[in-house]
Parts: sequence; C-alpha cells; structure tokens
Amino acid sequence: EHLVENICLRLGLDPAEGFLRLFLSKNPKIRHHFFGLTKKTAIEIIHPDKYRSVDIANKSISGDILSIPIVQPDSLIYYEGNSKVKSGEYTLVPKNFLPKNGDFVSFKIKGDSMGSTLPDGSLVAVDLSDTQESHNSIYIFKQKNEVKFGRAFVQGSFLQMNPDNPNKNKFPGYTFDIEKSRKDSPILGKVVWSLKKL
Repeated sequence: EHLVENICLRLGLDPAEGFLRLFLSKNPKIRHHFFGLTKKTAIEIIHPDKYRSVDIANKSISGDILSIPIVQPDSLIYYEGNSKVKSGEYTLVPKNFLPKNGDFVSFKIKGDSMGSTLPDGSLVAVDLSDTQESHNSIYIFKQKNEVKFGRAFVQGSFLQMNPDNPNKNKFPGYTFDIEKSRKDSPILGKVVWSLKKL
C-alpha cells in the first residue's frame, strides 16, 4: 500500500488510481495484498472502452453530469417556485443517478442528526419538485423557522419525520397531520442522491 502510494505521489499521479490498478491486477498475490489495505479510498471507475478518444470522453462525460448549486438549507424557507437560490459552489452528479425533470439543489449536511446514514459533512441532492410523502424516504422539511432532515414514516393520516441518529433526547422526531398540512406541507423536497463522507 505504502509503496504504491509513494510511487504515485512521486509521479504526480492519484494514489486512488494506483490502488485501483492494484485491485484490477490479475496477479493473485497482488490481489491478496489489496484486500488487506487499511486506508479508505474513494474511487470512480470509468470504463475505457466506453469512449474512443479524450475529446469524445470529455464531451460525453460532461453531458452526463448535472451541476447542482450548493445552498444553505435555511434559504428554502423563502424559496418560491423556480426562483433559484444563487450559489458559487456546485455538486456534480451523474444524471442517471437523478430523477428526470427534477428541480435540484444540494446541501452539505451539518450535524449528526442523520448519522450514521448521512454523517456531518456529507453531500446530498434534493428534488424540490417532489414533496409527496413516501414511507422510509429521506426529506428536507420545515419545522417552524428551521429546516431539518428526516426519514418519513407514514402511519394512517399522520406523517412522522425522524432523524436516523438513535439519540432521541438530542434529536427528536416531529409528527404532522397529513390532511391538515396538505395546503402548507412541511416537506420541502426529497433527498434523491447522497455522497457519504468517509
């Protein structure tokens, strides 16, 4: 592991790619060493036979990626229709990971209310056009003048938004009457993609 990392760093290469090539090696002895690695490495595999040239690859890959603005969750309290909240940062998400024709924004998770599903620092993409409650899905919702993340549990005519963190004293759940909240739904959008921080 350290040898590959040092070689990559001296050559100005990405160590993650070096580990990946080690993994893909047909040498069983090298494969055996790979499975003993201790470092967590985030890698993206792009099949080389998918594109014939660098130019085509760059064009095709950029066409398959959607740039989603990163905004502050509290800004959604004042969100109206398609009036996008401007941002200088963006999350790049493959289009095939997202529903079609959504109205997307992204957020950096702050705090541990959704741990260990979405630890502090994780990135999520939210579809603001999907406000229909669905059992066991994760939503961003408003509670008074605050915006929170929670997992939806539908029980009869009641909607319960619970954090994934089991510490209920620190991170309480919230219950809403679905029929009463139809006109002013607490749901602001559905989490449709996430990148957990390692």
